[in-house]
Amino acid sequence: MATPALFLNALTIVLGSFQYGHHIGELNSPQQVITTCPESPYPDPSKLEAHLGDWIETDESLPTCIPMNNSEWSVLVATLTLGGLFGALFVGSWLADRWGRRSALMLNNASLSIGSLLMGCASTYSAMLLGRFLIGVGCGAVTVIVPMYLAEVAPPELRGSF
Repeated sequence: MATPALFLNALTIVLGSFQYGHHIGELNSPQQVITTCPESPYPDPSKLEAHLGDWIETDESLPTCIPMNNSEWSVLVATLTLGGLFGALFVGSWLADRWGRRSALMLNNASLSIGSLLMGCASTYSAMLLGRFLIGVGCGAVTVIVPMYLAEVAPPELRGSF
């Protein structure tokens, strides 16, 4: 029998799948802000002290930009899909079989959280790349685990609609 708690549970679980769409498009708008540095992206080390404030905040906060060209930006954006492929093919089914569907969804949040923190606090290109890959793994795993979980919690007469 379908209860309000079941519908709320299903809605909450399905909302996790919307992350993939969000993360696909989240880097489109801020490209210029992230990659455009005030001066040369690679300052001359001999003149670094004079221009340090232009390139990196001197109060030990995050840099004002992460210098990268269009090719590096394209690889960064595409890394989400590679992580998604890896997460869907290997991580999602392994987690779900080993820990169960519900626990797998909870464990998968670690990948999504760590990846988001890495991207949000990144000061280098490689940190952004790793964060983007971890988010992709988490999103790919969600696309595998959510349908399995919904099929298990839905009553037999409503399984198709869920």
